[in-house]
Parts: sequence; C-alpha cells; structure tokens
Amino acid sequence: MAKKIYKPQDAVERSNTENSQWNTLIPDMIEGKYVLVIGSEIVLSKNFNKECNGDSYKLIVSAVIERLKELKLIAPQYEVETLSQLAHDLANVEQHIRKTMKENLEFEVSEVSSELRALLKTKCFKVVLTTTFDPYVELAMREIWGDELRVMDIYAERGPQFDFSIKDLGASHFDMPPTLYYVFGKADEENPRKKFVVTENDEMEVIAKWLGAGAPQHFTNYIQQKRILALGCKYDDWLFRFFWYSLRRSINDLKNGEVAISLNEASETDVKLQNYLKREQIYVHPNARKFITETLSRLELYEPELIQRQRKLGGIFLSYAHEDVDVVKNLFFRLCSEGFKVWFDERNLKPSNEYDKEIKEAINQCKIFIPVLSPTVQSDSRDKNLSRYYRKVEWKIAQQKQNIKPDSIRIMPFCISGYNVRDERTLLETPDFIKKVTAFNSMDEPLDSFIANLTNLLKEKY
Repeated sequence: MAKKIYKPQDAVERSNTENSQWNTLIPDMIEGKYVLVIGSEIVLSKNFNKECNGDSYKLIVSAVIERLKELKLIAPQYEVETLSQLAHDLANVEQHIRKTMKENLEFEVSEVSSELRALLKTKCFKVVLTTTFDPYVELAMREIWGDELRVMDIYAERGPQFDFSIKDLGASHFDMPPTLYYVFGKADEENPRKKFVVTENDEMEVIAKWLGAGAPQHFTNYIQQKRILALGCKYDDWLFRFFWYSLRRSINDLKNGEVAISLNEASETDVKLQNYLKREQIYVHPNARKFITETLSRLELYEPELIQRQRKLGGIFLSYAHEDVDVVKNLFFRLCSEGFKVWFDERNLKPSNEYDKEIKEAINQCKIFIPVLSPTVQSDSRDKNLSRYYRKVEWKIAQQKQNIKPDSIRIMPFCISGYNVRDERTLLETPDFIKKVTAFNSMDEPLDSFIANLTNLLKEKY
C-alpha cells in the first residue's frame, strides 16, 4: 500500500472546516438552536475524586461497591465497572444503590465541574437532557434558574413531568421554561419506588419507552426541530446510541452543524462511529472539557462583537439592571431577529461623560423605551438611598423626553420572572411614567404577543 504523503494544505483544510463549524455553532447557540445532552463523564470536577476522573457514574458505582464490601455482601477483591454487571452478580442492587446514595453520598453543586457550570450559566440552553440518574446536573441548573427549573423524567407518570405540551412546541427560546429531562430516570432517595436504569432489563425497557408508541411525543418533536450538542456521552455505549436514534430516527434528520462529543478514544468501535459521523458532516471533538473551554472562550469574544454589530439607534431602548444581563441579552437577540432596531449595552462600564452622552443620544433617538422590571429592580426600589445607573440616568432621560414631547416616546415596561407586578411597596417607589402604563408580564404571556404589540405600535405611531 502506498504511504500517504502529508500535504500542508491538509492542515489548512481541517482548520478551515473547524473554523466554519465554530462560526456556525456560536451564533446558533446564542439563538437557542441547540439542546444540550450531558453524559456522566463531564459532570464532576476532576479534583473532587481523582479515582472517578470527573465521572459521576463511576463515583456512584465505586461508592456502592465500597458500601457492599463494608456490609460483607461481596468479596474485598470484587471489582466491576457498571451497575448492570453488579446487578447481574447481586440481587436487590437497586435497593443498595438507593440506600448508598441516601446514607453515604452528599451531593453538592460545588462538586460539579466548573466547565459545565460555566456553560450552563450562559443560559444558551433552555432544554437540557441528562443521561445520568444522579442529581448533580439538576443542582447546577437550580443554582442558575432557581424555582423556574422544570424537572422531567422518562419514568414519570403521564403529564407535565413526562411530556411537553402543545404550548411548549410553539414556544420561542425566550418563552421556553428552563427544563431538565432525566432520559434514563432519576434516582430519588425520597421516593424509593421511582425507577431508573440499573439492570440490563432496565436498559431494554427504557429504550422501548423512547422508541415505543408511549414515548413523550411532543418532547421528541421539539428535539427534532433543534440541533443536538452531546457532551461527555460514550458513543460506543449502545444505550446512548439507541437514545440518539430515538430522537432522530433517520440520518436524514441529523441537523447540519450538529455536534457530537466523545471522550472514549480508546474504543475501536467508538473511533469507527466518530468517522461515520464526520462523513455525515457531524462535528466530533475528542475532548469534551476542552471543547467547553474553547466554546466559552469564543462565546466571550463573539457576543460583544455581535451585539455591537446588531444594535441600532432609532427604535427600541432596553433599560435594565446589570444583574439581568443574560435575560435581556436573549430579549435583544429575539427583537433583532424580528427586524427591530434595538439599542442594548451589555458592557458593565463605569459612568463617564462620554458614556452618559452615548446613552442620552440613544434614548433621545428611540421611539420605544423598555424598562425591564425584575427582582433586582424590585429590591432596588425599596432602598431610597441606592443610586443605580438605570434609574438615576436612563429612566430620568426617558421621563424628561416624554414630559417635553409625549408622542415622541412610548414606555413599555417588561416584567421578567420573579418580579411581583402587584407589590404595592415597589409601586410606590416606581416613577409615575412607568407605573401608569400596563406592564407586559413575560411569565404569563408569550413573547410573540409583546412583539405583535411592538409591531402594531410602530406601524401606527411611527
């Protein structure tokens, strides 16, 4: 066989292909076109438990085995890598797993890998699927979303914890409630009857659930409209491959730009599958943690540039407390995608004469001023001594503009999750020019309604 001769342009072509993938991935992530699938291999910090190497599944297997050895239910030299093998060797293993998780393991969000927590904090992924049954991913998401987080489970009873609704299918990225789906069940120490995948029979059963007539149809329909970013999942694991197939059903349904991540390079089967995915234009990266780090780095560089490029004078001005920047950023991108001219400044800069001048010009040129009302704004309203830039400068400029020429500007308050529109104490500290206008409540109404109001207003008045 003739030896392949390395050509310098080979590296250039690979580099161009990778840059093309990144140039598609980052903006599509920002626009909410991806769902995130998390496997056990990237869940934990590698420093938390060096033996498990950051893999939450390995941690639990190890803890269960150690507990069984203490109980003298297995021999001291017994070792196994999977719970299904353990279940094959020992009866009632689920009971021991639950007891071990309840009595011997404490799950802390600080144990979750910093890379994963940082990725989730971008809020680019409203829908996250986890192939693990431990609560680590849920803890990380609750740290970000709090009580807004919706938890779903393939083993849940029929209803809102099992499947999406018709409303969810039509929801925009902004309107979609943050959702975590346990695709192979959740080990719940508070509910010992709750099912999750342990044995080989469980594996067959859960695949039947995903592929059968009783699958969460609305949920899978939603996933089929999206691209999949899979991190820390083993592609030589037949269970995960069947699950991927249940979401896509056909190679023709794979989305261009879809990203598959694998850590298990040692497996011959896995390498073959990676090569197959590459031939189908599915991007595969050999190291999920490095991939996350690079994604975050590129996101940090790309977002400010994109915002600077998209923001325009003469239409809408978004006024907000900096703590709410991630939510307002999503609103900005959605409004821009609808064709509105929007001014949004995500830079956390100290006030200066030049900055004040820039803000004043933007508000004086805008036709619609949107004060974003949030729990932060509500808290600020109760402190008369607190002088925040959005209140001290932006709100006052908008109010002065309306006082001088009422028809030149329309105030449209926008309430986000956690803001109590009926809080009398907050209303007392809210300027009249804001509280006399009916606020849009994004918790109760879809963003499409707000956009329709904006469109009609701009057509009629301006």
